[in-house]
Amino acid sequence: MDGQNFNNGYDQQPVQQMPQQPVYQQPMYQQPYQEPKKVHGLSIAGLVVGIIAIVSSCIFNWISALIGVVALILAIVGQVKKKSGLGLAAIIVSAAGIVCGVVFFFVYAYILVSAGNLFGSYYYY
Repeated sequence: MDGQNFNNGYDQQPVQQMPQQPVYQQPMYQQPYQEPKKVHGLSIAGLVVGIIAIVSSCIFNWISALIGVVALILAIVGQVKKKSGLGLAAIIVSAAGIVCGVVFFFVYAYILVSAGNLFGSYYYY
C-alpha cells in the first residue's frame, strides 16, 4: 500500500474562482450628508422653565405665572436667534404655564371667596 493514492476514483478538478464582490455596495442614489440642526440654549432653557411653570402652577399659582413669563421671554429670544422646532415647543409650553398659573389663581380665589361666604354668617352670632 505504499505510494497508493486513495482518491476513490474521483479526479481532482481545479476549483473555479468566483469573482470577488465588494463587501459593501453603495446605493445608486446617495443622500448628501446633512448636518444636524443646532438648537440655541435659550430655547432649551425656555422649555425647561416652562415645564417647571406648568408643574408648579397647582401650588404656587401666581408665582408660576411669573415663571411662565420668564420662560416665554427665554423661548422667544432663543427662537429669534436660531429657529427650531424646540424653540416653538418652548413658546407653547411657557404660554401654557402662564395660562395654568392664571387659571389656578382665579380658581383658588373663587374657592376662598365661596368658603368665606359659606362660613361667614356663623361668625356674626
